[in-house]
Amino acid sequence: MKDLDKALEMIQGAAQKETAIVGIAGGSCSGKTTLASELERRLGARILKMDDYYKGHASVTTEKFDHNFDEPAAIDMELLAEHLGQLKRGLAIEKPLYNFTTHSRSGYESFFSTGKIIVLDGLFCLHDPVKEQLDVKIFVDCPEEMRLERRLKRDMEERGRTRESVLHQFRKTVKPMHELHIEPTKRHAHVVVVNDGEEI
Repeated sequence: MKDLDKALEMIQGAAQKETAIVGIAGGSCSGKTTLASELERRLGARILKMDDYYKGHASVTTEKFDHNFDEPAAIDMELLAEHLGQLKRGLAIEKPLYNFTTHSRSGYESFFSTGKIIVLDGLFCLHDPVKEQLDVKIFVDCPEEMRLERRLKRDMEERGRTRESVLHQFRKTVKPMHELHIEPTKRHAHVVVVNDGEEI
């Protein structure tokens, strides 16, 4: 990933003053989670997943995805922003847990910072009101072909999806919503990390 060193330097600088909240945005399967895991390994960061803040939609089936999960309104952004503010103040939160098989919240768990860095991994990190809570804003840029290939692999292997349902969802909502809601937020990033497919 290009410009990773620049991101690391900025994060370490932010963490010298207080608990730093780092947001990693970018398209679906662009490499956000890979980067978050690398920050966890190198800097001891705690990872908070925006995916757990999806609003429940238990009526969705694995064969046909007609609900739009790829717009900011699908996320409980107000709750997430509130939780980020609490974490920055050193408080614990009761974080929701989202089940991608049933498409509903499966419960809650306690989450708190064990160090100086918390990484938020999610599509819409650079949208209000969440972006106002971020100390470092990162956007992972990745070609569409690579994102689709990675999404097919993830959803079929980890989420029990069929190839047809993944492609249907990608064409109907993922691609157009990326162009509408995600790509434009790149301008808010402090650092754009380019995922060119090379190992970190």
